[in-house]
Amino acid sequence: MVTGALLLFVVAALLGGVLAGQALRDRLPSTGLALVHGAVAIAGLVLLGMVVSGAADTMLLNDVLLLFGLTAAGGLLLFSFHLRRRNLPGPFILLHGAVAVISIAVLAVGYYGAR
Repeated sequence: MVTGALLLFVVAALLGGVLAGQALRDRLPSTGLALVHGAVAIAGLVLLGMVVSGAADTMLLNDVLLLFGLTAAGGLLLFSFHLRRRNLPGPFILLHGAVAVISIAVLAVGYYGAR
């Protein structure tokens, strides 16, 4: 299930890269793509949460779940800008993406490197 969550997060990150490219070129990102990006990321978050709730030794997974939760909160803030048709703040877009990529890396290296 961790592999499934990781794959969902990678897909969400790729979609997020497209959205970031649109926003950083001062274009309002595609609403449909933003919704798909969020849905895929939330699916990964739910799947990872299911793993954490059913595992005994999950300190790394708890930490990664927290990081992804913070990333999701940032994504909701960005989406609120989007819904109000305001320019998305570039530095916050980059921070959101950076935390997501770091979270993916920690999950991949921490989980699979420990095996």
